[in-house]
Amino acid sequence: MKSIFFAVLIIATSASGQQCNQAKILNVRTSTSENSKLNTETAFIIQFKAQCQNNARNVPFYAEIDGKFLTSSADATGENYEISWSEPIKKARSGEIKVRIFDEEGYGAFRKAQRSGDLSSSKDLQTVTFYHQGSYKGPSVQIEFLVTVLFGVIFYFAKSSMNKIQN
Repeated sequence: MKSIFFAVLIIATSASGQQCNQAKILNVRTSTSENSKLNTETAFIIQFKAQCQNNARNVPFYAEIDGKFLTSSADATGENYEISWSEPIKKARSGEIKVRIFDEEGYGAFRKAQRSGDLSSSKDLQTVTFYHQGSYKGPSVQIEFLVTVLFGVIFYFAKSSMNKIQN
């Protein structure tokens, strides 16, 4: 009875837990939201395609950004992945952002190395570097203010001209 239970347990865990052997990260695309007039947060998105030697699909990938870990999501085909996060516009940094991508085995090794304090032994699949130029906060002078000043100047010249004509 015990052997049947263990056989069923082994089959169930091996069917649900695929691992990606010798993963290759391809076609990396990055994007960020840049307009703070329409958004309250800046969104960061990394999209990539993963190829596994054993043709595993829908396997988890992990990203490390400034000490925080995020999990990837996969599309219906199981080959295209996305890692995304958002930050408030005031806290979102501009400039170069480095994101380390790990497979499940590399993620486990990194967490173990993090606990032991020796991060030099951990190896990522790929480090993605992209540049975020910052969010556009609009013009430094509001257009309503410029229109009001222009209206005042036109009104002043019109009133001066009218006074000259009447005198």
